[in-house]
Amino acid sequence: MSIPVLPVTNGAIPRESMGITGVFVDKRAKKIFRSGRGSLVLLLPYDYKSGLYPVGTLVSVQDVWGQPVITAPSLEVVEALFVKVWGKATVRAGGFHLSGGQVYAGEVERLDLKRLREVYPLIDGAGWSAVEGATEARNPKDIRVTIYGVSHDGEEVSISANLGGLVSGEIAHTIEHAIIRSLQRYAMVTPKTLRECMKEETDALKASLSVGYSLKMPELFGVTPTGMCGNPLTGLAHFYLATELQRNLEQGASFARSLEQARLSTLSKVTGELELTTEAGTRVMHGLKMGMMHDDTPQERDVLRSVLRRFPLSPWD
Repeated sequence: MSIPVLPVTNGAIPRESMGITGVFVDKRAKKIFRSGRGSLVLLLPYDYKSGLYPVGTLVSVQDVWGQPVITAPSLEVVEALFVKVWGKATVRAGGFHLSGGQVYAGEVERLDLKRLREVYPLIDGAGWSAVEGATEARNPKDIRVTIYGVSHDGEEVSISANLGGLVSGEIAHTIEHAIIRSLQRYAMVTPKTLRECMKEETDALKASLSVGYSLKMPELFGVTPTGMCGNPLTGLAHFYLATELQRNLEQGASFARSLEQARLSTLSKVTGELELTTEAGTRVMHGLKMGMMHDDTPQERDVLRSVLRRFPLSPWD
């Protein structure tokens, strides 16, 4: 049996026995739901680099209706398709094929994630969206990582784990960000996706430091495509930049001059207060580890498996 696939780019995959409503203006998406109520569709996460992720949710269409909406940024009024679907099962697609310009999944197999987790640790992101996280390292044996999110029906949810004795506080902080990145991309976290996202996260943070230092723009520190990292360096940089800019403006300097001086002053203050090096060859790594409290050291697969075992399967477990 072949089932039409709807790619999802934001990780918003419904849980089994849970409804969700989507709004579609794309012609291909509208075509998928042309069969109307009762038809089956496979919602699969999609990443522009890696393509379709094979694990998602099989849903049945409960209701379909058209309604005018205003699109951004053109503010054009277009006819959108509203679709309410109901999660039937978590499934894995064994293969894909094209027919009439539409992607179909074949060899669809139902997955029992609770049973699978006994041998393959993972976090299930279906039914909720990760919003932010926090890492609290009290001592080497007490390092708590919490991921906060919102369920698709508006409930505040979270998952947490004590990673003390397993990884350092800096690694735990990187894991926090990587879990959020993986959930937003794949609606799931596995040892493979966790390691991939940890590398991407530290690469993005190092890039923000490299560009921020070279352009003398401390406001770029900690800013990545997925958001802003909460850490001492980023927090102090934004605080000092705002206060120094305001002080310069109040003293009558032009905005351009005030901003230039505020940036230079901010760089001097944060490097001094956090005792960071200013040497071009080492400042990025020093800023990452000492200023941002992250660590880019690749972790062994067994360590990442142990990390995921300490988290619950989902906020409802």
